[in-house]
Parts: sequence; C-alpha cells; structure tokens
Amino acid sequence: MTSADKIAANRRNARRSTGPRTATGKRKVAENALRHGLLASLHADPAMSGAVARVAAALGGPNASGHLRALIEPIAEAHVDMLRARSARAAMIDLAAAGLPADPEREAQAIMEALPSLVRLDRYERSAMRRRHRALRELRKSFTRTSE
Repeated sequence: MTSADKIAANRRNARRSTGPRTATGKRKVAENALRHGLLASLHADPAMSGAVARVAAALGGPNASGHLRALIEPIAEAHVDMLRARSARAAMIDLAAAGLPADPEREAQAIMEALPSLVRLDRYERSAMRRRHRALRELRKSFTRTSE
C-alpha cells in the first residue's frame, strides 16, 4: 500500500512535469526537431521539393497517370529523406575529421567522436527507409489489383 506521503510527493512531482509554460520555453521545445533540418517539410524547401519532383518523374516516367503519380510521390519523398540523412551523416563525419590531425586513422577517430550523433541520425534514415518500403508495397499492390 502506498503511503499518503508518497502519494502527495507523486502529485507534487506531476504538477512540475507538465512541460514548458513560458513563451520562451515553448519556442525552444518547438525548435528541437528542426535542429538538423531532417524533420523539416520537403515541400517547404524549394530545392528539396525539386529533388522530390525529379525522383518522382524518373520513377513514373513522362506519361504517368494521376493515380500512379499519387503512388510514386511517397516513394520519392522517402528516398529524398534518406539522401538527406546520408548527406548529414557525411557532413558530421567531415566536421569531426576537420578538427583532427592528419594521420591514417583520422576517419576512424572522427567516426568515434561523432558516434552519438550518428546513432541519433540513423533513426531518421531507418524511418525514411520504412516509409519507402511501405510506399513500394502499396505500389506493388496497386499493380497486382489492376492486372487481375
């Protein structure tokens, strides 16, 4: 049985665990996901939007129907997200290597220094890979349904 003191302490702690209350705190929390730009919308950045359009055009061809384009768009978006994550990984390693003396083991040492960030970055790439895989599965299902 939980004591009255323990219950009171839990309630006091819960009141303090409600997240940021000030405008500054809320703004800081809202910017957490945008620190590296991987969660930023692809369509908000014209360069990324163009990359998605190019990948979708390459996958669908010039005469793709509206239905096919709708199925290909998520594949292209996920693919561009994967490329962004891979580019960020290379940039992190290059940044870590820039501060090291030139020697044969420089790249390995740079990777070790960047490892905590690289592990977090891997999560975004795996998420994009899962989204691409699901979108490809939907595309295959669509072709299976139309050929029957």
